[in-house]
Amino acid sequence: MSRRKGKGWCAAVVLAVTISTGCGGGTQPGGYDPTMPPETPPAMTLTSENGAWQASLWWFPDPARKGLNDVVYRIADQTALATDGLTIETQPWMPAHGHGTSTVPDVTPQGAGLYWATPVNLYMSGRWELRTSIGGASEDRVVFQVDVP
Repeated sequence: MSRRKGKGWCAAVVLAVTISTGCGGGTQPGGYDPTMPPETPPAMTLTSENGAWQASLWWFPDPARKGLNDVVYRIADQTALATDGLTIETQPWMPAHGHGTSTVPDVTPQGAGLYWATPVNLYMSGRWELRTSIGGASEDRVVFQVDVP
């Protein structure tokens, strides 16, 4: 009897995990598919504070929503050449309340100057900043803003 209980419990867990991950097991929090580069124009492009980098950003889903999102950055140098081998760190920050999130997004290089940050937890409605540090030949930062309904 206890063996059946154990197998039933295990099957229930597998079913719950399958459902929560979109049945494929590879779906990410915001829905970005890392095997496919973004196909739409970026949501925004900014020059870093010291002018060393051009940073473009895509939201998944688009527009950003309350909850878990993915972000894809494209980082290029001053000549618009996509740049790999950088260290990217990102921190969601809500300036009106003076706080960030307890979740630190992992940033994974994707090649061709693309960097994938997940999960980006925008857990409240309002204006958020995505404070992004770019490390490489030139250290710099860029701050993206987004209003979350």
